[in-house]
Amino acid sequence: MRFVYANGTIGPESAAYIPVDDRGFRLGDGVFDTLPVHFGRVYQLDFHIERLRKAMHAIALPIVTIDWESAIQEVITRNAVTTGFVRITVSRGSGSLGYRPLPDIQPLIVIEASKTLEKSETQPLTLGLAQTRKIPLRCLPVNHKLTHGLNSMLALQEAPDCDDMLVLNVDDTLSETATANLFWIKDTTIFTPPLTSGCLNGATRHAVMRLHAVTEKTGTLEDIRAAEAVFITNSRLGVAPVSSLRSLKEWADEHPLITALRQAYRQDIGYAL
Repeated sequence: MRFVYANGTIGPESAAYIPVDDRGFRLGDGVFDTLPVHFGRVYQLDFHIERLRKAMHAIALPIVTIDWESAIQEVITRNAVTTGFVRITVSRGSGSLGYRPLPDIQPLIVIEASKTLEKSETQPLTLGLAQTRKIPLRCLPVNHKLTHGLNSMLALQEAPDCDDMLVLNVDDTLSETATANLFWIKDTTIFTPPLTSGCLNGATRHAVMRLHAVTEKTGTLEDIRAAEAVFITNSRLGVAPVSSLRSLKEWADEHPLITALRQAYRQDIGYAL
């Protein structure tokens, strides 16, 4: 039996429900965060909680008073998760049929925990180049985890046989992939697009930039073509090397910098090398 937190109560998943007039369900009006669990605790918990708060502020969600750390840890413990993920979803809540929310609306909070098998290695990934473009930051706060997710879903559907899709901005500059942050290596320097590109302030991106010097650069496809290596990061994959950007470039061997970063990242989590 799986247990979930739903608006202040932890109980069986089968007993939890979402009202039919919930705005997250109807309109995608909400935010979420995915938190990796290692050794029964969330890695970089403070970063994730702060990122979630900023996301709620970005779409003007009402202030929520909750002991996030206690609620998250209780869900992990009740589900006996040693290695896995916590997913927090915050919907604006129930009320109003149209786009304008009611003034006294109360957010709906759901916290879930799931087990996954620990994988010590990630096989090199294949990227496709999406025709779908990144929604500009001036249109939506896309550098936060918004619950609608349509931009990424449309990009991934273009090439189901690729592991992920590189999504460019409308001005052809680099941003991120459909599911991860993007990095490339040139002349022993690690580069990544700046947050002003609209990319997510990813937790693994944050860890990589703590563990190694990284230069933020507004790049283009020419930077990827000229790169000695490319890798992507997210909480599920960790630091994942890319073997090819379909029809544009291939990278035969894992770059020593990527190998070193993968080891440093796992050590930072707490795994023995």
